[in-house]
Amino acid sequence: MRHPDEFGFVQELGRRGRISEDAQRRVIRALETSPHALDLVFTELGILREDEFARAAGEIGDIDVRSDLEAHDSDLVAQIGEDFLLRAGLLPLTADETAVRVVAANPFARTELRTLAFHLGRPLVVSAGERSRIISALRAGTVDEPDAVDTEVAPDDLDLDVLKASASDAPMIRLVSRIFSRAVSDGASDIHVEPQAEGIRIRERIDGRLVTVETVQKASHGGLIARLKVLARLNIAERRLPQDGRIRTTVKGQPVDIRVSSVPSSYGESLVLRILDRSQVRLDLDRLGFDGSATAKLKTLVDTPNGIVLLTGPTGSGKTTTLYALLRERLSEDVKIFTVEDPVEYRIDGITQLQVNPEIGLDFPAALRSVLRQDPDVILVGEIRDRDTAEIAVRAALTGHLVLSTLHTNGAAGTITRLRDLGIDDFLISATLRGVVSQRLVRRSCQDCAAAGCERCGHQGHRGRLAVYEILPVSASIAEAVAKHESEAGILARARSEGFRTLVEDAGDKIERGQTSSAEVFRVLEPESLR
Repeated sequence: MRHPDEFGFVQELGRRGRISEDAQRRVIRALETSPHALDLVFTELGILREDEFARAAGEIGDIDVRSDLEAHDSDLVAQIGEDFLLRAGLLPLTADETAVRVVAANPFARTELRTLAFHLGRPLVVSAGERSRIISALRAGTVDEPDAVDTEVAPDDLDLDVLKASASDAPMIRLVSRIFSRAVSDGASDIHVEPQAEGIRIRERIDGRLVTVETVQKASHGGLIARLKVLARLNIAERRLPQDGRIRTTVKGQPVDIRVSSVPSSYGESLVLRILDRSQVRLDLDRLGFDGSATAKLKTLVDTPNGIVLLTGPTGSGKTTTLYALLRERLSEDVKIFTVEDPVEYRIDGITQLQVNPEIGLDFPAALRSVLRQDPDVILVGEIRDRDTAEIAVRAALTGHLVLSTLHTNGAAGTITRLRDLGIDDFLISATLRGVVSQRLVRRSCQDCAAAGCERCGHQGHRGRLAVYEILPVSASIAEAVAKHESEAGILARARSEGFRTLVEDAGDKIERGQTSSAEVFRVLEPESLR
């Protein structure tokens, strides 16, 4: 339960004109529906930065604000337990017989502070501090930090030999290993390595949300980026242009592929690492959130001998995972399956997988033409991005192949319009399109605490994600509507008369069953679809 002090802090910020009325309403709504700590609500909504929140908490709470957290009591950390302190955003600095001095990311978290005071048997003297600095200080106690590079030298001006040497230093190797290990343990899909004015912010995307997990000292920026670029086989001397690479490594005995993207920024190179942990992937339709009726429809779609089946939705909506789950339904000794991808995300025995490489002329159209000469039965195309790819996919479907692919559209019915925009004639769409699945990923409510927050879900109220979806089989009636160039609204009306259910309706069912929350659905679905 939220302490009244948290709401009082938000209202006082509004009275002092530090935040707008709209921001005040958004924060209070989030506090009423979300288990997130008060400081995380402000930062995740983009209303206050960490340092701004700490200063405001110090001013309104009439407490000190601490930024130097290096000299903390490691014995106290061990006595209390690092896990609790990390979750609560608390760092014990010093202790004497009368009190313990503590830095809190959320000084208004009375429950956590009272728990700590009770455990230590002494009152607390609380200061405000930034959560990322607290996390960094706590984690720094267990692993050696990398040796500092000259702090007066900007990362872009570092000598290349210094960077190479720093990249192979044992402390830097341990730092990168720690970053990878933590991300895999947390179930993160991405790691963001972001240079800031005061240090390097490390964030993880967990269940679709970005979470700050550590801040590394600024002096380590050059060595950390160099280490990651060496592992990804990128040019460490090139710091002005974007680069893409890949790391293949083993974390806790499991093979992990990591896609690396580097771009220059005002504070130095920023990296995003996409984690492709095959050990965490469960390619079962029911585990992805499809119920029995939906699974039956999908199996019918992929059992057709020819045609096109499309998965649609924005980036990060789980399209590729669902495609592979569908591929597994067709996997057998008498079926030849090819995939054409950029990159190959999941490696599956029994499937021939081809990664495109535009630098050598092997783009999607060229790769598809080559695959068609390999006598395939089923072809997965990672994404239909242009007219050439769309036309070859249609031709493959017309010549007796089943083609599975993805397309960026907001809804199933909108896929028809998108194919028209790509230059595909109505009669070809009606002749080849077998069905469309549009999906989004929402966070799954923790089944142990019913979204209230507990140890199992890291006090987030959610654990894992599931798909909300709509499935549009292209019946004879809908194919006729497409051939007649009926509007998207007309096609949707025909689909509704045949039992078509929207994303919102499926999401509503999952809310009623306690699988997700209304707040989560509102966060993920586009405003237009909720009207």
